[in-house]
Parts: sequence; C-alpha cells; structure tokens
Amino acid sequence: MTSFFVPKSRKVKFEATCHVHDLTNLPYVSGLYFVKWKLKNGGSYEGLTHKVVVKEHVASWDCTFRLEPTMIIGKDGVLLPCELILYIRQSVNAGKSTEDIGMVSINLAEYAASRSTSRRYLLQESRVNSIIKVTIEMKLVKGDPVYKVPEVSKRDLSSESIRGIFSEEGREDHSMYSLSSLEDPKSVRQSQVHPLLSQGDDPNVDLVNRLFATTTSQGHS
Repeated sequence: MTSFFVPKSRKVKFEATCHVHDLTNLPYVSGLYFVKWKLKNGGSYEGLTHKVVVKEHVASWDCTFRLEPTMIIGKDGVLLPCELILYIRQSVNAGKSTEDIGMVSINLAEYAASRSTSRRYLLQESRVNSIIKVTIEMKLVKGDPVYKVPEVSKRDLSSESIRGIFSEEGREDHSMYSLSSLEDPKSVRQSQVHPLLSQGDDPNVDLVNRLFATTTSQGHS
C-alpha cells in the first residue's frame, strides 16, 4: 500500500531503538562477522554494525541503532507490516569481499505494543542453524494509539509458538525435536532439548532464555 494515498489518521510514527546482541550456534570457530540492516518499508534507514571475531561459536556485537519508521493502520485496525531486514555477513579475502550467512525479517509492527522486548530468530535463507538475538524498544511519537498489534511471527523463538514443539511437559529425559514448524525443514536439523522448558506456570517466561542458560551452565560443568 502506497503511503501517499493513506489518510493521516491511519499513519503512526514510532521511534525504534534496536539492539543486536549476538549470533549463537555458529558452526565456525573463526572469521569476521557483521550485520547489515535495512528498513524495507516505512522509511529510508540502513546501516552496518562493526565487525567482530567469532568466539566459541558466538559472534557478539552489542550494537544499538535508532530509526523512526512510519506505520500504516489497516482498515481492520491492525498495523500493517513494517519490515526490518538483518543481513548477517562474513568478511572474507582480507576484507575484500563478503559472504552471506543468512538473514532475518523482523516485523516492527509486532513490537508496537511494548516498550522493550527481546526475541530470538532462526536465520532464514541460511545453511546454518544459527540464532540471532535482538531487543527492540518502540515509542509512539506521532499519531493516535488507536491500533492493534499483529500476532507474533512463528519465526520468533521466544514466542508462545515454541511451546507447540514440546508434546509432553515435565519429562525427565532429553527429547529430540525439530524446528520445522518454525522454518523450512530443509534448513533445520534436530537438536536436543532440556526438560527445564517445562518448568514454571508463568506464560510470559522466556523459555528460550532458560534453555540457553541451562545449556551454557552444563557446557562449563
């Protein structure tokens, strides 16, 4: 939908603060990595993070950037998609060229209802099963807050959609699962899941955060 033909009453402008934390589960033990980001619609914004060296299969940027996307309220009252694309790339040939590792499409409209939210996404269009963590804070700066926020994408590994992966909660043994319900099954391998994910009654608990914390602690024991 072309924004020029949309009435001002259906346009809202936000100040978005985006923090790219890290990329985990990299199969590589060396190399320089960076993220190129671009707002696909809702404004003209793009940029790069600094390059970092992978350590213990993790590339950590802890990089923050800001943009002011304009979103459109659909006729049903739901915010239309506003896509922020993150391209993960590796610097090769002494920095003379780059190689694509994968990308993630983030719908900023999904973040419009909360002040600050952290989520993890499995890379798309990638040969690896790496996961990138981002935190996005949204602040309405122009327009009336008379809109509804779209449902969270199933690509978000911190959403309630991940609960559907586990058929039995409270199991004492480790289970095998596939992320095929979240992504293209050709790009996903089976992984081990810890029974910790069945703990707690709070539906807002970040299951993936606890999974990663458990995996890390066991790796150092």
